[in-house]
Amino acid sequence: MTSTDSKTSVGRLKSRPQFLAVRHGEARKGRTFLMEVLDRKDDAPPRVGFTVTKKHGNAVERNRMR
Repeated sequence: MTSTDSKTSVGRLKSRPQFLAVRHGEARKGRTFLMEVLDRKDDAPPRVGFTVTKKHGNAVERNRMR
């Protein structure tokens, strides 16, 4: 399947203000990661964003993790 397939493609959070907005939502903590969720109250498709702290390596290593 291609990335343009509407059944599998997911929007991405890309800018700092988008990530900061999600911080005001609900946080769900797992054993290995923290998931923050925000209900946007509209019919837009869900979006996802990934962050990896500097604790986990340099920029190249963090980008590979994402």
